[in-house]
Amino acid sequence: MESLEKAVHDESVKPIKLPFQLFEKITGNFSDYITEGGFGKVYKGTLQNGTVAVKMLKETKNDQGYKDQYNELHCMMKTKHKKIVRFLGYSCLADMELRYGEANRGYMEDVNRRLLLCSEYLPKGSLDRYIQVKIYLMVRTKSFRAFMAFRF
Repeated sequence: MESLEKAVHDESVKPIKLPFQLFEKITGNFSDYITEGGFGKVYKGTLQNGTVAVKMLKETKNDQGYKDQYNELHCMMKTKHKKIVRFLGYSCLADMELRYGEANRGYMEDVNRRLLLCSEYLPKGSLDRYIQVKIYLMVRTKSFRAFMAFRF
């Protein structure tokens, strides 16, 4: 937890791989749910000296889904800008399953892969929420004006 605490308060720290158990601990076993998006659920993570957002990407059972998740992770690790939420770390969890191949030889294969991404926490929510509200208000105002202009 110490390395994540440091990353929250020190902008020079690069994103790091963190143990899955740390995410379980800081999110109360993923009970502090915030929202859900197209790629997964977001949870609030509470540290001793700060708060983070933990995004649990949807489980993937195929290589393409895993590649898409890996690409998202890779992009987040490379992106750094003062106007973009800072990426702090990640964890990868793979459920292994015993499979049997040729000549009944057993081998382990990861069948369910799950990626967790940790970033700064925005207490007022995500930007898209505000953009949607603003667009809605603009549309409503323009429609109202058009309606009133047509009426008189």
